[in-house]
Amino acid sequence: MPLNSKPVKKSFPLLLATLLVLGACTDTLPLNRDDTLGLLIVNANMDAQAESHKLYLGQSFVSKLDSIDEGSVKCYVNGELLAEGLGVEDERARWRSQKRYDFDCSFQAGDVVRIEATGTSGTEELSASAEVVVPGEAEFKVTDYSFSINKSTKDIDLTVSGSDIKGEDNYYRLSVSHDARIYFYTDNPQEGEQESYYCDVEGDAASAYYTVNDNGISYLTFSDSAFKDQDFSVSFSAYNYDWIGDISICLSENTFDRAEIHERYIVKLWTLTQDYFNYLNALDAYDYGYDFYEEPVSVPSNVNNGVGFVSLSNSTTQVVQEITEVTNFYSESSSAK
Repeated sequence: MPLNSKPVKKSFPLLLATLLVLGACTDTLPLNRDDTLGLLIVNANMDAQAESHKLYLGQSFVSKLDSIDEGSVKCYVNGELLAEGLGVEDERARWRSQKRYDFDCSFQAGDVVRIEATGTSGTEELSASAEVVVPGEAEFKVTDYSFSINKSTKDIDLTVSGSDIKGEDNYYRLSVSHDARIYFYTDNPQEGEQESYYCDVEGDAASAYYTVNDNGISYLTFSDSAFKDQDFSVSFSAYNYDWIGDISICLSENTFDRAEIHERYIVKLWTLTQDYFNYLNALDAYDYGYDFYEEPVSVPSNVNNGVGFVSLSNSTTQVVQEITEVTNFYSESSSAK
């Protein structure tokens, strides 16, 4: 069954209704909450198919974000402590006023995973926790794909088909990531020269592929409400915002007679918890919010006694590979293999 996903439309009447409901509530959050009392931020996006996991801790105040001095992370699976986080230097996390903690742990569908975290800031000690049940793993395959180069971007159009996990409500997400390696060849190598060698394309743009629908960038989430216990088919697009720029850097730094760009597009179907599905939809709605009269977006959190979101999804992976001759680099023609 083909599927098209659309973002939730916002309405001014719903905004007015929301304001009226909030006005009638007596147990509302005070606007003048003590700004000296921070809440522990706990963020993690874990994959049940991975062995290593990352979790980020920080501190949230009413008017700012701040880092913690020290922290700890414990991971319980079905009530048993199986892993503790190790602090890791991470420049990006530090730039976001967070600290990163890594731990190794294996998860199976149906496991009850509980994360307990603490953080100290001066004399204050903060604590928070989150619990999630690992969802099942769905089957899918890439049935069709095509590429196009548009200015500095390289787009990929994909169609995937899969089978719904039977007997339960399911929530899914599609994503695309990318890596590239360029092989260089010398036809008549001089003494001491290599006949062939390679370099890996680096940079944020090399791996960042954005999934899109008719309304722009989207997390591409969907539920099985339209194909309960049946097979499904989804068509979507993804693009890299500076594909040519990153490829060009690698090419310009090497001397060669011939070159081939070997690319892998890693397509993943994620099975999500309902809470994480709602969280991603809220982020999508938040990103669309440009109108003063639009419905305010409430971003949910599953962290007890803190803020943030701890997700644990299950993924299935398919890989699309393409080899492009550099002679065709600036044209739209390439040889897919």
